[in-house]
Amino acid sequence: MIRRTLVMVAAFCLSLTYAHAQLTATDGLNDAYIDISWNLAQACFEDAGNNNEAYPDGVHLELFADGVSIYIEVIDDLIPSAVSNTFRHYVGPGSSINYSLMLYIIGSGDEVSVLNCSSLSDMGSTLAFQAPVNITATDATRADAVELSWQNKSLLSSSFQIIRKQGGVERLVATIPGSTLIDSVFTYVDAYHINNAQSLVNGEQYEYCIRTFSSLVDSTFGEADFMVCDMGSTVAIGLQATDFTLTDRVTLTWNNVSAYADKLAIKRNGDLVVTIDDQSVIAYSDLDPTFGLNSLYTIDLIDAQGVVTVQDTALGGADPIGMISGYVRNKEGIGIQGVKVNYEVEVLDSLIRDSTLTDYTGHYVFTDVFYARQGSFSVKAERLGATIKPSKLSFVLNNANPVKSDADFIFNTSLPQSRDSIALSQFEGVAGVDKLNFTWNYFSTADTTHFQLYREGALIAITDDVAGPPAGLTDLSGKPGYYYVYELRAYAVRHDSIRLVSVRDTVEYPLVEKPTNLAIQDNYDANSMGVLTLTWDHASDNFSGFRIYRDNILLAVLGPNQRRFSDYTGLPGATYEYSITAYRELDSEVFESERVNGSPTLFPVFFEPINVVATPQANDNAVIVSWDIPGGFGGQDYFSGFKVYRGSQEIGEIMKGDTTAFKDLLGEPGVSYTYAVKTFVDQPDTVYVSAGVMAAAVNFPLIATPAIDMITTPATGKALVSIAPAYNAGHQNFDGFIVTANGLPFDTLQRHMASASYFPNVRGAAPLNVTIGLQAYRNINGQFFTSAAATQAAAIPLANNTLEAPGNLNASEEFPMHVAITWTYPTFKLSRFVVYRDNAVLDTLPTTARAYYDYDTDPGQTHEYGVKAIYNGSESIVMSNLGRKRNLGVVLGQVISNANGRNVDSLELRLYNGLKPVGRAFSNLAGFYIFEDLPIDEGVSALALQTMGRTVEVANTSDAAVNPSVINTRVTVNFTDNFTPGDYPPLPQRDTLVQIIETVAQAYEFQRKVAISWSVSEGLFDGFEVYRGLKKLGTVAKGSPMFFIDSTGTGGIEYLYLVKPYILVNGSQESSNGKGAVATFPALAPVQNLTATAGYFGQNNTINLNWSHRTGKVSYYQVERNEQILNLVPAGGQLSYEDNTGKPDQQYVYTVKAILQQGSELLVS
Repeated sequence: MIRRTLVMVAAFCLSLTYAHAQLTATDGLNDAYIDISWNLAQACFEDAGNNNEAYPDGVHLELFADGVSIYIEVIDDLIPSAVSNTFRHYVGPGSSINYSLMLYIIGSGDEVSVLNCSSLSDMGSTLAFQAPVNITATDATRADAVELSWQNKSLLSSSFQIIRKQGGVERLVATIPGSTLIDSVFTYVDAYHINNAQSLVNGEQYEYCIRTFSSLVDSTFGEADFMVCDMGSTVAIGLQATDFTLTDRVTLTWNNVSAYADKLAIKRNGDLVVTIDDQSVIAYSDLDPTFGLNSLYTIDLIDAQGVVTVQDTALGGADPIGMISGYVRNKEGIGIQGVKVNYEVEVLDSLIRDSTLTDYTGHYVFTDVFYARQGSFSVKAERLGATIKPSKLSFVLNNANPVKSDADFIFNTSLPQSRDSIALSQFEGVAGVDKLNFTWNYFSTADTTHFQLYREGALIAITDDVAGPPAGLTDLSGKPGYYYVYELRAYAVRHDSIRLVSVRDTVEYPLVEKPTNLAIQDNYDANSMGVLTLTWDHASDNFSGFRIYRDNILLAVLGPNQRRFSDYTGLPGATYEYSITAYRELDSEVFESERVNGSPTLFPVFFEPINVVATPQANDNAVIVSWDIPGGFGGQDYFSGFKVYRGSQEIGEIMKGDTTAFKDLLGEPGVSYTYAVKTFVDQPDTVYVSAGVMAAAVNFPLIATPAIDMITTPATGKALVSIAPAYNAGHQNFDGFIVTANGLPFDTLQRHMASASYFPNVRGAAPLNVTIGLQAYRNINGQFFTSAAATQAAAIPLANNTLEAPGNLNASEEFPMHVAITWTYPTFKLSRFVVYRDNAVLDTLPTTARAYYDYDTDPGQTHEYGVKAIYNGSESIVMSNLGRKRNLGVVLGQVISNANGRNVDSLELRLYNGLKPVGRAFSNLAGFYIFEDLPIDEGVSALALQTMGRTVEVANTSDAAVNPSVINTRVTVNFTDNFTPGDYPPLPQRDTLVQIIETVAQAYEFQRKVAISWSVSEGLFDGFEVYRGLKKLGTVAKGSPMFFIDSTGTGGIEYLYLVKPYILVNGSQESSNGKGAVATFPALAPVQNLTATAGYFGQNNTINLNWSHRTGKVSYYQVERNEQILNLVPAGGQLSYEDNTGKPDQQYVYTVKAILQQGSELLVS
């Protein structure tokens, strides 16, 4: 007995004999499969016209599910017998399938009709997906892990994906093997992993979800449709560290974790600080920190085996505490002024130097000296012509000895005693405005007498009597309210000799003088309309500045020369109480005067726009929102611009100084919208927005109906639909056309295409009457919106050939290396096939062929392909379809705004052929755009940026860089926004490092690349660093477009891309944390359209393999037979291979894999 079976999914057979024909399918047996069983009598396989012998070439049995063939069996037993089989059809959950079984006589192809053996049918169904149940995630039961458990209820569970979610970010924690065993219980421990960016973070609350993946239906079932999530967390350690708030230590605190550790370890920058055996301790002070450096502190929880189970981190630090001081004195102890003292020390691979001069007392001091953990210092004192001992002082500073206060030097040039006589009397201190004035009487025989005023032993002022008796000396640096001992010293130097006398008194230093005449008003000057301005007077000339308070909260610190302050941070309509003090800052200590308070004052309210009108633009399928600034507010300073809303959604900004109109291109056709315009002002950490004014509700225009110019029938079985050209010229906001026949779509056209071909691909004696429909459409975030259809009747002439024609003809448009023409045909009919391109014969193929690959066309050029069957002198009608090679050309770029980084999103960019638009794209949130599917049929001559109704000023909005057409290359076209915001209100970031406003990571559709783009606020920068995870991908310098193309990721991995701005300060680089975005890197596309054809070129004992690939961007293709490598086919040529080494009549499984060599890594599809 010989029986050949092609099993498409799965089958198992039973050999039984029955006297009747029957087909049954199971209902609701499970959520995975349906069992279809049939019993066929012996007579079904007997040829009644040949004495009930077996049919010469056998019988073709075929099982269909909803009309689709799922199982084929060739029954060619020499002696007929009954057949009974069961086929297991894996259809997935919630399916209801109509099954039918057909028997055909191989050769003639006629259906077996004896005893109703053929055309048997029955319905079968599966249950809905049976989601896992009893999902639990532990909540604060362990410090180092969250324990998960769930119960399986499905036969589809190939694997389970454990998803951890937080704050809109989700991460695949693990994938574990599934089971078809119902009610089996699964567990997983999401444990903390040290130095692993993918690890959970201690103390964080997460949502855990269990997704079920089924390889049988290639689907994932998750929380979008089923309750498969639970919240879970670890016990929070809660480590906190003081951050430059304490002067002598860093104090760490944490929660009581005694139940989860046997001991604790504290580390500083990875170095062990202390091991704490008492696990109930909840605080520790690091009295030996690295002063002056922000350190990373870590607390480790250690178990009984000495293993670190979990850790928590915090940054902490304390100011530098090093100090070096001393004197340069002569042998008599008189300090020598003006001696240069310098030190140097090498710490953290850097050489640090500093210098200072001795004062009148010979004293010098270095404070806030940084030495890291320890520094070896060298100190020298130098003066030209003098002998100073020692020549160098060397010592070590560390936390045990941070201060060196006796780094003294001896000035060895002698100063002998003078014979002059000096006497002092009536020494007195008198309080002034923020100062203390001293006077005295004296007698001196010296030509010049010098006077030094000391406060608590420290020299603070000097004078002499060269120009006559001095008026006095003033202390400008005393602390207000302090009592000091003052000493006046008088000395004379004569011929390198000296005479010195002194007198003392104790005096209180006066309090800080307060400001006067505080006034608060709106519209103080040309730059402060709409803000409150404070003005005041002040009598002192010895103070540090002013401190402005609003509602008792420090608002601003001003210099001593300021006498007014405009508040550009107030909330319009709020009532504030302002106050002001003068202050003096001495030794890092602030002394303030008495406060001067203003009366409660209303901050000027927002003005609202007037004449807000939303006007539908039918031809543009858009709405223009316009408004006016009310009279008297044209010079308003306290607003940044206007925000435009569609319902509650903000859709755009118009900056101050620009137009007062906005064009909305992204509303949904036919939907009623209420637009509003609100005044806003930017603040460093928020945006103030007015209540706004709404326009009357309008309906977003419906997409205008296009027109069919004419329908012709240039050939049998073909209708040519011509589109009226005026539509493309007169309507802008649409993406293309959908063409239908009797209401069923048969083609989608790019907007530039002027015609469509319809092939009914049926036979008949009379013309086929069809109604052709034409609709314009818009694609809004993946959702299609269409116009009403223009319709026109057509009568298409048909041929009535009797031979069955090929079915399901398709000519590809997605492959760049060829056009793949594929079709179906019954295997029990042995016709050959003729393939046409534009009515010219390309090839005649054997009966086993079901595909043809046309390599000899140009990218992007559309052709008409046809296939007909021929058999014993008969021929079928020609089945036709349109196809083309994909053009891998890319046009991309960015609308760059260095001034304020806003309003670069949702800008329309159009490709033109002459004056006719042939394609468009919209910029993303960072102003980046990309065209990947470029039209070639009609060419492209220019790219134009549309700026109407947007705050964008581009000098040249059209660029001809895309002419000639971009074919399989990349062209970059950038546009620079030169709009400059006004000076008032001041932009929040103007004088600081820029902030990243938006970062977008956008995967290419047809290539293995991710485009990372970003926009920035106003501010300073020298460039940007781009990271993928922790790996730095590259640097983008200032002046370059703000995007980066990543082509080196691993397919299918979700990456966090991070962009960090930086600025160079004195040769060192300073950067911010930047902003990130998530994208899944495109996987290496698999081989598609693989066909294995016996004797494709007419040779016996050969199998010809042909295939397609989405991009062709691979290194080579690996051909396998039964998982054994047969050959490696280089990329770039024809994607085919002939196997002539197989055994005749042996069934093989062929596989073709795409291989990409990426550095030292081999990527396999």
